[in-house]
Amino acid sequence: MEHTEVELKWPIPDPEKFFAALRAVSAKVHINRYATEHELNIWYERGKNAEDARRLRISRPYPYRRGCDYYYCVTKKGSNKSVRFKASLEENFYGLYFGSPQKALQFFLFAGYTDHFRYERIRTDFHFNGIVLSYDSLPQIGNYVEIEGDPGDILEAASLLGLDEKDSTNLSYKALFKKWKADNPSSDAKDLLWEDERHFFSVI
Repeated sequence: MEHTEVELKWPIPDPEKFFAALRAVSAKVHINRYATEHELNIWYERGKNAEDARRLRISRPYPYRRGCDYYYCVTKKGSNKSVRFKASLEENFYGLYFGSPQKALQFFLFAGYTDHFRYERIRTDFHFNGIVLSYDSLPQIGNYVEIEGDPGDILEAASLLGLDEKDSTNLSYKALFKKWKADNPSSDAKDLLWEDERHFFSVI
């Protein structure tokens, strides 16, 4: 399925204040499968062609409950069509079922892909005024809200939530992690992963 994605991100240094703003505009939790999901996203590349990249997303409910299903989504990103509004890009989704996270990882290795970058996030989606926004908690770089929609609608929604356009970014989480690494040269982290009991594979 092809999807044209237009979005901006904002850092959320004060989650309590942000959630108060969500309540003030009567934003509702947008439930696809679960209210909140824990995701592991893995970027794979093959050969020297960075355009031939795939993102494998494995998600499960958060907090995790044993016996709950894992969900899998494979994404192929197209070219960026906008400078300001990131992603403004085509995104192709492929729904696949692998049976287990381990089999999903093996599939890409067998297909000749290399595990290039990993990041975890705990995501809750909300909607109001026809806009879908995602609140993400991530290791190292903190909390972000990602607002997707038409450019004008994105900025209007952000304004209602007390977010200033000048504080927004069109960087990917991979790029934000690289920026964090540059600001924290003593860190030996290679991926955007938790190292405590919430680590994605700790219960597999």
